[in-house]
Amino acid sequence: MKEGIHPNYRDVVFVDLRDIRELWREGTVPNSFHAPRGMLEFWVDSESPYAKDVFKQPKKFVFFCAAGWRSALSTATVKEMGLENVAHIDGGFSAWKAAGGPVAPVEPVGPCRPCGPGPSCSGWPPRPSWVRIPSSREAGPWIPTRWRVILAA
Repeated sequence: MKEGIHPNYRDVVFVDLRDIRELWREGTVPNSFHAPRGMLEFWVDSESPYAKDVFKQPKKFVFFCAAGWRSALSTATVKEMGLENVAHIDGGFSAWKAAGGPVAPVEPVGPCRPCGPGPSCSGWPPRPSWVRIPSSREAGPWIPTRWRVILAA
């Protein structure tokens, strides 16, 4: 962890660009702001109906993703959009953890669990009935139930 970059600094906003399922699985930098990569430009653009006040603050923004690729591109993009004082964590959250950076767990919130037990997305797009989302104790991708039976045999 480089000097001068700490998740409790008041003039720094850490911005986690990863998908929410990545946060549930790996955790995040304490006190970071979650901005899914697909929404970033909408949230940064002050004229967008989706603009977020956090990006209007006179702070330094440190973007990160899992390995640094998405955050590098995001940093370049928001600089072109006019956002100043932007940087990213080279190597992403993986490098953050390897350097001994603190990690805060992220738990699913909200009532939405349309696909069965365990964490789920917002319920959109709808999942076919033969797909279920693994519980937090299971690993692996979404697998049709009939395949789970075959794989378990």
